[in-house]
Amino acid sequence: MITSSTNLDSIKNWAEHYENLGCKLVALKPESKKPKIVPGFGAFGPVPPAQFQDTWGIGVNLGQSRLCSLDVDHPEGFETISKACKWPSLSKYNGITGKGRRYIFRLPEGAQYAHKKLSWDNVPVVDKLTGELKAKPQVILELRACTPDRNMQDCLPPTIHPDTKKPYSWDRELTDIPELPAWLQDLFLNWEDYEDELKALNPYQTPEPEEMPVKVQVDVCNAPSSNPLNGNSNKAVIEAYNRAHRIESVLIQHGYKHRRGNEYVSPHSTTAKDGGGGVTVFPDDNKCNIHSMSDPLHDDKAPRSPFDFLYHYTHERDYKGAIKAAAKQLGMDYASQRAAVSDFSYIPTLEPGNDTAAADKPMKGPKPSLFVKLGELEVKPTDWLIKGTLESNSMTVLYGQPGHGKSFIAIDWACSIATGRDWMGGAIKKPGAVFYLAGEGLNGIAKRFKAWGIENNLNLNDYPIYPSKSGTDLHDTDKAVELINDIRSSCEVPALIVIDTMARNFLGDENSAKDVGQFITNVDLIRNAFGCGVLIVHHCGKDQERGARGSTALKGAADAEYGCKKTDDGVITLKSSKMKDAEPPKDKHMKLQGVELNLFDEDEEAVTSAVVVQVDDSEVTPPTSEQRSQHKAARLWNGSGKKVFIDSVFNEDEGCSEEVRYPYVTRSDLEEFYRRENPKIKPQTLRKKLKPYEVLKDYDITHDQQLGYFLFKNRTRELLLLGENGSDSKVQVEGFIGGL
Repeated sequence: MITSSTNLDSIKNWAEHYENLGCKLVALKPESKKPKIVPGFGAFGPVPPAQFQDTWGIGVNLGQSRLCSLDVDHPEGFETISKACKWPSLSKYNGITGKGRRYIFRLPEGAQYAHKKLSWDNVPVVDKLTGELKAKPQVILELRACTPDRNMQDCLPPTIHPDTKKPYSWDRELTDIPELPAWLQDLFLNWEDYEDELKALNPYQTPEPEEMPVKVQVDVCNAPSSNPLNGNSNKAVIEAYNRAHRIESVLIQHGYKHRRGNEYVSPHSTTAKDGGGGVTVFPDDNKCNIHSMSDPLHDDKAPRSPFDFLYHYTHERDYKGAIKAAAKQLGMDYASQRAAVSDFSYIPTLEPGNDTAAADKPMKGPKPSLFVKLGELEVKPTDWLIKGTLESNSMTVLYGQPGHGKSFIAIDWACSIATGRDWMGGAIKKPGAVFYLAGEGLNGIAKRFKAWGIENNLNLNDYPIYPSKSGTDLHDTDKAVELINDIRSSCEVPALIVIDTMARNFLGDENSAKDVGQFITNVDLIRNAFGCGVLIVHHCGKDQERGARGSTALKGAADAEYGCKKTDDGVITLKSSKMKDAEPPKDKHMKLQGVELNLFDEDEEAVTSAVVVQVDDSEVTPPTSEQRSQHKAARLWNGSGKKVFIDSVFNEDEGCSEEVRYPYVTRSDLEEFYRRENPKIKPQTLRKKLKPYEVLKDYDITHDQQLGYFLFKNRTRELLLLGENGSDSKVQVEGFIGGL
């Protein structure tokens, strides 16, 4: 076994050394940062050391290895930032020298971070071709990390750098990989708060010119005609909108009925019963001709596109509003389109230095349509999929811990909607097709659907249920559009689309409001394409009482939110935590019931799955005050208490007797612990964090001791005391306490 990084004479020996340190390795192409596909191990491995050849490079898969790195691409820029922010020196860490500098760290237990990058504009850089200094955008630093289900590799010594043609090297002998320091954890977690400040430290940036009033030119010749959809200056937005929406789905959304083939019936027709009211669809052109004379969009000579319906029905012939809404749906920059919108004739001309005078002049042309008179608003009843539970054309979030039945509930809802079967007393108001976006475990999903069919005595093959073969990335707008087109190819208009789970269909950062906001935008794009409900199945954090995991932007955008939680006796409680436009429903109680699938494995044992079945409220025993207190103590202990005591100093003074030698932590140690986790913590928040430690005393986990607490649980205490004489015991301690 290689125990030292000195005198390593081959790539295989280096690979073995890295593997001994817990690295999951990736083979790199010679003199390249790109992964090499190794037969039997793929591009991202892990590749065993014995497979490496001396001409290859070595990379580490950060996600699989639970590692992250700080990549300093511009040392001078990083030094400027480091001094301004008073960051600790990196000299005590073993760095990798290549073209820049890189430092690799182990992720803290349970931490998941996303890749961050800081760039400055106008940085003087030597041009490779001419040798001259040129002002260019330059990456200053990267925080490199990803989740285990994604792939990101870092080059390791002695890989040859593709630009310098020299090997990467360590500063000194590599014996261990340190844990990510607290200040870098803070930078990862609060990147959005720091990013603008770090960009502002750029000494090369040029000051922005002062804003001057600009004269707004109005092109009267291009103002909207009686048909503002012809010849308008926002052609790019309209064409993109039409590509993202099928005319068949748009017709269904607006109440048109499918008659047969490519024929539909207008909801405005007075002769529909006699075979009139015809609408003819041209699938290849994604347009339709409306023949019904009573239809507001009737025009035998001008085929109608999806945007025509958005303009006429959704925005009531407000051309600017329709363009803006279409651009927002598609993630296009409407600001760059505004100058081209041709119905701005009501904007006064602003001359430099005379903007107030212009504001006093009366406006000409059409008035803005932002506001309407209250009496013109139409009040409509809630449009339900499942009465009292799931709305149509809405976004619902269902969250819970792993193993608490959230996917079984999602399947129960999906099957009820597809078959029209009432769900636990709630009528199915809009039965229809269900598309189930399964991120993993297609066989497991198939077994659950089969179990539901057997339990309800129905053959689900006869109903419009469409599980996916794999997940997708709904952080990517292009992937969302692909999903829309995949659904349209089925010739079914969905009543419900299920995303199970968000984590498996979203490759952004769950904790980033910006990334989650983009996910929500794309979900809205899908929902608006079909006018259907979207159900997002999501995980909660370690503390379920705090709701779904990640950014609260998801809850803010949801029309409804449900949490499910399973008790020790197997009762699952479904509780509404948000219902935007209706009365929150009462809690529903259910259990998982096993179902045999009429299949047998190779050992001739019956294959089973499960379904949720409703439990009467009288069978549910509410938790006692004692149980609630125990739950609170357990949440506190597993959340931070055990980590505090693992990291604390073993103190024989401060009133702890030498014979007992309990692990001891002062209140000031606790305060310091929470300040390391969040340097910006407020005093009132800190007081709230310390107060619950009183709860732990009630269960003999801790006892009061002068200025702090000592740990009392005997078995835990014995394991913790081992930490005085050996670093390996920390792993034992964490493994043991994880089960408390």
